[in-house]
Amino acid sequence: MRKTVIFCFMALFIILTGCTSEEEKKEADLQRSLHAVQSKHKEIETIINQTELYNYIDGTIQFKDENYSGKINTDIDVPINDSYLALEHLEQYRLLEELAQEIFDFQGNGFYLGNIAISEIEYKTLTLTFGDDGDNYIISLENEAPVLTTDNVDNLDNQIFGKIAGEEFVINKSGTVLKEGEYERIGFAAYIKETDTEEKKSSTDSVNSQWNSLSASEKYNIVSRELQTLMNQGYSVYTTKDYFVDALDAFYEGGQTDFTSIPEAIQMVGFSGGAISK
Repeated sequence: MRKTVIFCFMALFIILTGCTSEEEKKEADLQRSLHAVQSKHKEIETIINQTELYNYIDGTIQFKDENYSGKINTDIDVPINDSYLALEHLEQYRLLEELAQEIFDFQGNGFYLGNIAISEIEYKTLTLTFGDDGDNYIISLENEAPVLTTDNVDNLDNQIFGKIAGEEFVINKSGTVLKEGEYERIGFAAYIKETDTEEKKSSTDSVNSQWNSLSASEKYNIVSRELQTLMNQGYSVYTTKDYFVDALDAFYEGGQTDFTSIPEAIQMVGFSGGAISK
């Protein structure tokens, strides 16, 4: 009987020791992961402090982490003083986009931290915050349309989405500001809304005269919308928007294609030339 008790005690001790050891390993693994994440945050903070935007920082940089099954997605929150808002919009864009590009170049598609509890981290967005009223500028740290910029996939041309005094707007690369009602937002991309003039042309004119009467920017915006629609439907686009604009210029030249709509023409050009596939 005594031997049986001793044996049971030893077995229980081994089991408990094994459980404790396993828990200790998990805890040590988690601590290594958190240390690796904090190290990356410090590297990002160093990059931020070495850019021109550093002159406008007014507080502590915050990293907002979300854990998705071992992968951390992080949003960077940088408090900025109001003197930044006194700059021209083009200068605001330049400073924020340059910092976004620095982080994009540094991280690529994210960091692999190793075979530990948190194995990856990727910085998703960069937000500038102004005061305590929720005013902010936000820019994506991912290339939002790489499939449409195959000749320039390493350069960010992302837009800034802003909210100041409750009003939302977009700042483009050119420094142009689009106000609420002037654009449609899909993810982190904004598209200029079709004007009443464009809608009228669509319903009353032949398609070729409609296309040929549009300005270069109007053509570009229409192509952008149609390509985005195709991508949302699961299609892949392998060339630039300018390619499609030039192709449609040639397609509608001469007035022989009155009954082919612009979306149909884009698909015809894309599928026949291998620029679109599913």
